[in-house]
Amino acid sequence: MDREKAIALLKEIAANKELIPEWISLENSTSGYEVHIKPNTVNITSLKLLVKKHNLALKEVKGFLVVYEEYDCPQGP
Repeated sequence: MDREKAIALLKEIAANKELIPEWISLENSTSGYEVHIKPNTVNITSLKLLVKKHNLALKEVKGFLVVYEEYDCPQGP
């Protein structure tokens, strides 16, 4: 995702009283920015709704929740 979208998501996470991460960071990846969250008391349902609102995707990697933008890759013949 682009930086502006990632910052907007970070602000919404910070404002949401149901999402209290232990640690959160904005990471630069090959396809743009990702938001990495180390859950403390994170209401996963609230996070999923927020992710869906922004048309993003959520995955778990090594104990972290990672919010990222999925890209439709063209399939070869």
